[in-house]
Amino acid sequence: MTGRRGVSLRVALKRARVAGFEITRRGSEYVLSHPLAPHPRYTINHRSKDVAPWLISGIVSVEAQQKEAA
Repeated sequence: MTGRRGVSLRVALKRARVAGFEITRRGSEYVLSHPLAPHPRYTINHRSKDVAPWLISGIVSVEAQQKEAA
């Protein structure tokens, strides 16, 4: 999921949804939240072409915690 070119918003939202993030739409922004995430809430504009690295690291962190718990 990490790489030089970044990740599209669609791919990031799909990974977040699978990881159990609560995703809500507020105007032109998506708000993602998860109790296991390093930050309580992530906000990203729906017009973004690439997703910020801090959001990617949050999703990966939750996925890693879920794998450890399983």
